[in-house]
Amino acid sequence: MESKQKKQSQIDQTVAQFIDAGIGVAMLPFSLVQQTFESTKDSTSAKFDELQARGEKVESELFGKIDPARQKANLANICNQVSMMLSPRASREAKLDTLSKKVDTLVELVSTLAAKKAAEAEAKPKTTTKAADDKPKTTRRKTTTASKATAASKPTATRKRTTTKRTTKTSTSGDKKES
Repeated sequence: MESKQKKQSQIDQTVAQFIDAGIGVAMLPFSLVQQTFESTKDSTSAKFDELQARGEKVESELFGKIDPARQKANLANICNQVSMMLSPRASREAKLDTLSKKVDTLVELVSTLAAKKAAEAEAKPKTTTKAADDKPKTTRRKTTTASKATAASKPTATRKRTTTKRTTKTSTSGDKKES
């Protein structure tokens, strides 16, 4: 029985060694990735520090030649541009502001054009065209059947019948035609 227990314990040890080896193999890529990340982070930090020192040197040389008021304006402009590049939301808002200004300008232009057209339309009816003068004009004239003398001398309670006649004017002769 002891030999069976010894064999079982050897098997357990061997299985544990295989499990440990499997875990080691599984963790190997993770440790390699971790080492690569650490080295990249260190080199990136060093490069960033180098660029920062170089930028400070260039800035001191550049701003030594420019007056302080202009420095602040340029710095504010650069900060705005960087924030627009880094923030897509700010970029969208800036584009929306630009489009809103363009729409407002277009609305003003349309209203100006509408006012001009209204002024032109108002000016057109005041001028007459030759075609309108050539057309015959029709007017109505009232005539009565009873004589005016009898109407003035006798007041009556009944109404007198009135009729109308059409007259046509032509622009060329100026004569009245009765129809």
